[in-house]
Amino acid sequence: MAALEDDDRARGECLVGVGLRDDLAYSVSVTDPEKNLGDGPCAVATKLATLAVKTMKRGA
Repeated sequence: MAALEDDDRARGECLVGVGLRDDLAYSVSVTDPEKNLGDGPCAVATKLATLAVKTMKRGA
């Protein structure tokens, strides 16, 4: 699994792209312009991407 992070925290945005295989990838985008997320958008996007991978591995 490879990950690419587009960090624009100054604007409250973050995009995490995750490569699962050579021919399969997905991305998680979090936007929080009011900056209400305590951990910030990149931490939240990373957590969501990690949970998605765990769910996919389980086949749920």
